[in-house]
Amino acid sequence: MDSTYVGKYGDLKAASLRFMSSDKVKELMGKSSDEILSALSQTDYREDLDKFVKMYKIPDSVEIAINAHMVGMLRHVYEAIPPLARDFIYAYMSKWDIENIKVILSSKFLGYEVGHSEAFLVIQHDLPVSLVSGIISGADYRTIIEQKGVEEVVSSLVRFGYGALLLKHIESFRRKGSISDMLLALDRSYYSDLMSSFRFYNGDEGAVLEFVRELIDMNNILSVIKAMSSGYSDMAKDFIIPGGNIRDEIIYRMLSKPDIESIKQDLPFEIGWAFDRYKRDRSIGVFEYAIMDSIYSKYLGIFSASSGALSFILWFILRCEIERDTLRSIWFNKYYGIDEEKPTGAIMARYFR
Repeated sequence: MDSTYVGKYGDLKAASLRFMSSDKVKELMGKSSDEILSALSQTDYREDLDKFVKMYKIPDSVEIAINAHMVGMLRHVYEAIPPLARDFIYAYMSKWDIENIKVILSSKFLGYEVGHSEAFLVIQHDLPVSLVSGIISGADYRTIIEQKGVEEVVSSLVRFGYGALLLKHIESFRRKGSISDMLLALDRSYYSDLMSSFRFYNGDEGAVLEFVRELIDMNNILSVIKAMSSGYSDMAKDFIIPGGNIRDEIIYRMLSKPDIESIKQDLPFEIGWAFDRYKRDRSIGVFEYAIMDSIYSKYLGIFSASSGALSFILWFILRCEIERDTLRSIWFNKYYGIDEEKPTGAIMARYFR
């Protein structure tokens, strides 16, 4: 273990005891939306719920509180990063900057009100997750949100690096009337930075590298599925991100298949149930969830059992994300009366202690 990390490992291990238990998740699944709100108010989520329920209407306020709680938990990561792992963790955490920028761009493109965008940024008490890398502050986000439209948002992002990347696609936006090229550019940049920031320094980080490669595989598979679903398979090659384990020729072979069902045998993930679900409701969102679940089941145990700096820090971050995504799913399913055949909470409960 990195000697600069030894003391902080104990702090992070202690903070992990605050994660919600499997029994608590299963308990929430059996409650109504009102009961869920009451039950969460008796947990670590109380402070954020008290704040945001007063500021926003239900159900949005609960989602915002869940986001904010995740940010608060992730602050435990900040001081636990040894110098040699810092670049990679910073690169990974920039996913929340990317998510926030996508929310803002999409909101401006769709003509949503400023307040609607601001409510769904991944921040807590005006401090974004990306504070760890000091990129975009809460005040900066407010300034960005106040911009008139997509082009103005891009201009306001120039000093943070993202703007220069997005400016390359302004003409495409004007010509096509679509922000898809901008969103793809953000994803490509994110995974490129993540791969280039990875370093072996303890010698036991191989699983982390494979985890990132499988995230890229997931992104590419989803691009294939989305393209096939929309009838634009010939354009999908433009959306493939390099760096994954799946070779280009396999991806191109998948794109030549007659339907989504026929790509099953080319996938490195066991997600047969997702194809069965897709046959019934034609929702491609189930594939992202199924692949992510497959990745979690493969790597979370490895990362959590490690006392090494990078692996355990990444486990802590992923565990924060899982709790956030699981609680959001349970909350919205109960609030809107959605009866899932394979409830997210039931599947994800095995990742809770």
